[in-house]
Amino acid sequence: MSLLLAIGLMSPVAAADEAENRRYTVRAMVPEMEVATQGEIELRVDAEGDYLIDKKYPAKLEFKPEVGDTVLAVRKQNQTHADAEYDEDGKSMTWTVELTAKKEGTHPVSVTMKFQICDDGDCVAATSEMRLKIVVKGD
Repeated sequence: MSLLLAIGLMSPVAAADEAENRRYTVRAMVPEMEVATQGEIELRVDAEGDYLIDKKYPAKLEFKPEVGDTVLAVRKQNQTHADAEYDEDGKSMTWTVELTAKKEGTHPVSVTMKFQICDDGDCVAATSEMRLKIVVKGD
């Protein structure tokens, strides 16, 4: 079973203008895991409207288990734009994070993504921060 978190992020203007100013959406696919198994979490950015993901921008992903790597061992906590996959039309980018669960429970993870989106006349550097909960079942 997967849990899909969808977070619509807005430009830095008043919340009342949300619908008009939405430029991108961030999603996290977080599967339920079992102890001593490897899993993958996908973090995806979708550009909205006329915006496209800037593939040349030095995008970054930081994935930090708040419980430390003795509970959730992450293969690569810090990733760059070279680690991301981009779709052909330039509308989305996806990072895949591989991790191994070492202890059952619900474990929080802090995620920070930095990227840039552009349209014909405007480029916007964006930072998205979220907190995920990784559910790990016992043997």
